Amino acid sequence: MKSLTESSMAILKASLAKRYKEERPIIASVKDLFNNGESVLADYPIILSTTFSSKSCFNSDTLFDYVIMDEASQVSVKTGLLALTCAKNAVIVGDTMQLPNVITDEDKIKLDEIRKSANIPDSYDAANHSFLSSVLATIPNVPETLLREHYRCHPDIINFCNQKFYGGNLLIMTKRNDNEKHMLALTTAPGQH
Repeated sequence: MKSLTESSMAILKASLAKRYKEERPIIASVKDLFNNGESVLADYPIILSTTFSSKSCFNSDTLFDYVIMDEASQVSVKTGLLALTCAKNAVIVGDTMQLPNVITDEDKIKLDEIRKSANIPDSYDAANHSFLSSVLATIPNVPETLLREHYRCHPDIINFCNQKFYGGNLLIMTKRNDNEKHMLALTTAPGQH
């Protein structure tokens, strides 16, 4: 995996170096970014942004080849849709088993009133959907891929999640270190776990 990662990064950097031999101009202000979107994209092929800023920092004529939205379970329906309006293609990455976007009770009431008054379909319900769950509810049979290999947590920690949420389908790639306690169960007052 390390070799594959290093080779992939070397190919990307070599490709960028070959294409961008000259020094690229520095973008001095948000106004320059907004007014010169196409030339910015010609000089900077990869733009990192929030879903909101992807639309608000560029004018409406600027169109990305792809928007790759990571952690889409934490993205609101409204800002996720904003990001889609400025791209030809989209790759939506996320996990419905992870934390959703945060919506206050007050906002849920307002969003529900808007949905009912505008007759918005349930699959676009911003009060009860993250952008990821909205996509899954809106597009039947959308292609999905489970990234099965897990490289982050101690095996004991991810194994709990694997059994509880993923039906044992994750391949745990981290190594056990029996010298440290990584999980501890505490008995507390009922309801206060």
